Amino acid sequence: MNRKIFGNFLVFVVLFVVGTFSVCASTIDNYSLSFAIEKNVVAAEHHLESSYDLKGTVLSFPADEFKGSVYAGEKLIADKLNGTSFILPSSKLFSLNYLTRDYLDNENFVMSFVAPADVSLLKIQLILPNKAVLKKPFVKGDLKTGSAYPSPSGSFSDGENIILAWEIKDVKKGQEIPIYVGYEKGKDYLSLALILGLLFVVAVTFIILRRPETKTKIIVKKEDNVEEHLKEDEEQIVRILKEREGHKIEQGTLRVITGFPKATLSRLLKELEDRKVIFKEKRGKKNLVFLK
Repeated sequence: MNRKIFGNFLVFVVLFVVGTFSVCASTIDNYSLSFAIEKNVVAAEHHLESSYDLKGTVLSFPADEFKGSVYAGEKLIADKLNGTSFILPSSKLFSLNYLTRDYLDNENFVMSFVAPADVSLLKIQLILPNKAVLKKPFVKGDLKTGSAYPSPSGSFSDGENIILAWEIKDVKKGQEIPIYVGYEKGKDYLSLALILGLLFVVAVTFIILRRPETKTKIIVKKEDNVEEHLKEDEEQIVRILKEREGHKIEQGTLRVITGFPKATLSRLLKELEDRKVIFKEKRGKKNLVFLK
């Protein structure tokens, strides 16, 4: 009887140890993501470090990636990525790099990271283009005023580029981390000065040569403040559309900025569309939302 109890105890200990190792083996100690926007493309780098073998972990990347490569430690194991995922072989250290345009929406960076395993510490860094600036200074925790969501853990400049950084602890497998940053490219002041000079010459010439004109009565129609009749979530959508150039936004981008679940956002957009506050158009695979 004692032998049977002892045997069952040994089985329990073995199963506990194996189970604990399996959980630990799926944990990534440090996952670093770096994105650098260069002209109309994003250079992306992933670095994974773990105390355990990461064999079988699936890494995902955009469908439009090109010139991608994967390293296990310092050894190149793939110099061409096919599809949108890569299954890691046996190793504790990996690097992945590629170029993509999928993260750019005009002058907006939109990316959604899904954890391939439990991650103890996730670090994300975004380097804006040379001389680019944020559309609006971010206010930590304030979704309505800033142009970086979620609010970065820190930001700094190397003299030419603004660099934003996020640090997130204890990310669970399958957890989605959306990142949105609105920026404006640096101005070409020489070209701007030439344009202003040309406009000045045209204006002076027009004043000299213009003929007497009759005054035209201008009727200004007072714009209704639509936001006074909206709920808080609907008001947030309208405010984001008003701040966008052309009063339009891609529905996927709107979901990242607001953080609304897909079903919630679809319901809110349908209600606004029924009340003729917004309208939607299909452009390829994307839905564009316009403010009326």
